[in-house]
Order: sequence, then C-alpha cells, then structure tokens
Amino acid sequence: MGTWAEGSVESDQALDWLDELHKNPREEFLRSTLEQVVRKPKDERSTRDEVNAVAAADIVACWLGHAPAEPLRAELVNWAQQQFKLAPEMVDLAKDVVRAVKMDSQLKELWGPVPKWLRAMDNLEERLQPAATD
Repeated sequence: MGTWAEGSVESDQALDWLDELHKNPREEFLRSTLEQVVRKPKDERSTRDEVNAVAAADIVACWLGHAPAEPLRAELVNWAQQQFKLAPEMVDLAKDVVRAVKMDSQLKELWGPVPKWLRAMDNLEERLQPAATD
C-alpha cells in the first residue's frame, strides 16, 4: 500500500504522476489530467484520477507563482513557470477540480472530515487565485 498524505503532492500516487509530468512536461498532459475529474461524474472516475488532478491543480497554482504548502516542493514554482505557458482557462479548470474534489469525490470519502485534508484543499483553492499586483 502506498503512502497517503493530505498535501496535493505528498502521496505516492501524486509523486508518480509528478514524475511522469517531469519526464514529459506538456500542457496537454496537464489538461487531460484535470479533465479526468471535471468531465466525468464521481462514479466514473477513480481515486487515482482525483489524486492526479489535485496534483495537476497544484502545478497550475505553482505556475501562478504560489508555492505548495509542503516546504520541500517550493522549487515547483520555478519549474512550472519555466516549463509551461498555460492558457487562462487552465486556471479555471484547476479551480473546478478542487471544487469537485472538495464537494463530492471518492477522495473526500476516503479522507472524511479530516481537518488537515480540508485545510490543504482550502489552501490549494486560495493558491489558484492570480498573484496580487502592486
């Protein structure tokens, strides 16, 4: 059994997905991962789809300049900004993923009302807001 953690890029599954993205950083791979949750009803997607989509949403937040809560993952901001020129609708797609996972998902059922997981999802949702300009 793999390691589970509340952070979006802390579980073994999310790290496997991130490794695949690192090997082949394409916007289409990122988009299709997000769409696995947004375009399918809950009963047609797997927990793996949801974990991967949350990790993909985190990459979008990094691209916006907002580092993950996990200190060891702060380098993802520079990497995401160097690798991608994302279309604006990718941010909306990532927000839709987080909303879907928080509201009604297999992942939510697995975690239940664990405050730490809910805070991690709230944090990701906040990080998907555009960076403030001076």
